[in-house]
Amino acid sequence: MSMAEEKIDPRVPPNFRRLPAAARELEDVALAHGWRVAHQFSVDIGGSPFVRVHVVNRSAYYFRITWHTRMTGTYRLFGKIMSQLSEGGSGRWVDAPSLTRIREIIAATEGEHRESEQDAASAEGAAVGGGDPGSRDEPAGAVRAAVS
Repeated sequence: MSMAEEKIDPRVPPNFRRLPAAARELEDVALAHGWRVAHQFSVDIGGSPFVRVHVVNRSAYYFRITWHTRMTGTYRLFGKIMSQLSEGGSGRWVDAPSLTRIREIIAATEGEHRESEQDAASAEGAAVGGGDPGSRDEPAGAVRAAVS
């Protein structure tokens, strides 16, 4: 099983550099089903740490889920958005369903994402589109771009 890519902003205090349990579980499910996964720890303008998890199946969905510490001092689910990339999907960002439903979607699309080594290698080199988060070009390479 692959590992999630990780980026940590040095301003994030060491005690906030661990994924919340729900984020770890989501990443584990996604990796087990062949999805690409990345997460990034950062701080907002007020200095509050947050972590954003990116889960991508380039033929179907791109989920971006954020846990934040603002106002609570501990990670709490803050926001969930998704982009449907498959035929008929708009490629635009919309509110995502519950984490339970996201895990169900991940499990149901396993067969659609498994790639040959050659396909995976070519996907690694894919260029990322511009700054429009709704662009269809962004998610293909967005996991790598999201943490670089």
